[in-house]
Amino acid sequence: MNTQEQARPATPEDIRTFCEALTEVTNAEYQRQGDTVNTAAFRPSPGGKKYVRIQHHSFVNGKACSGHSAHCFVKIDDGTLWKPAGYKGPAKNFPRGSVFDPPRTRYAGNS
Repeated sequence: MNTQEQARPATPEDIRTFCEALTEVTNAEYQRQGDTVNTAAFRPSPGGKKYVRIQHHSFVNGKACSGHSAHCFVKIDDGTLWKPAGYKGPAKNFPRGSVFDPPRTRYAGNS
């Protein structure tokens, strides 16, 4: 990631693009492991002045499982990813990546 990308704020489009790519990478990993039943979707939660919560939605045989979890938080100022301390906020010990980096299967919520 270059320093220009690092310094710019994450737009809603950046966050949506990251969620779509993370969904694609996660479902490809399920397929690679031979799992044809489970799928996932990652979506930004509305609201938040400093951080946007990325929610992980699980599906079994195409049907949504009850509830969802916080996968990670995105700092709006610079696009950094933070592991969740809980559902409502990030653990601010150290960033786990950036929305400007290509997603990988092991991320903030899975590390």
